[in-house]
Amino acid sequence: MLSELWNSMSGEVRAAVGAMLISLIASGIAYWQARTARDQAVSARDAAAAAQAQVELLRRQVEGDEKARMEASGPQFELISAHTAHDPWSESYAEVTFRQSGGPALTSVRVATSGEGVGGLRRDLAYGTYIDGDFDYETIGDLEIGPMATGGTHTVRVSLDYGVNQAKVQLDFTCSASADQPTWRRALQASAAPIPVRPATGDQRRGRRS
Repeated sequence: MLSELWNSMSGEVRAAVGAMLISLIASGIAYWQARTARDQAVSARDAAAAAQAQVELLRRQVEGDEKARMEASGPQFELISAHTAHDPWSESYAEVTFRQSGGPALTSVRVATSGEGVGGLRRDLAYGTYIDGDFDYETIGDLEIGPMATGGTHTVRVSLDYGVNQAKVQLDFTCSASADQPTWRRALQASAAPIPVRPATGDQRRGRRS
């Protein structure tokens, strides 16, 4: 039937139909090529995004490893002693002694303190200098104690609220080995209480005789 229809067409009609068929085929090929190119572009974009995500993940891992390495190479501190006492003006304070137990030599160690009943760090004034006519120290938020190295010790006095005899004191350290080195932060906790008074022996009560 199609052959009879084709044979009944004039040459011009046949040419027009052939041109139309060629156009349709060409359009189909162009559409398929465009769709293939679009799919390839989407695949390439997805692959690029996946590669970028992998690079970002690796970068974070490297930065995390570097940060962990630098943190592990930093200083360590340990508590030696802590006790509370009263100064001549009946003001309470805690005396805390600590040591750098490891890590690099430090060019700067800054100490701050916190805790319930804790008022700050005491800094002695120059000899003959007084605050309010009495106190030869001032209470500050943090204290620069200078360079330290492994084995070095330092003692700080922490002001306490009036009447406080026992306190849990936290020392917060900000340390650096040099200007171009990272800053390390450390914390040390201490339970401070009055030094126990040793009971007098029999000889001390009676008074030792020579």
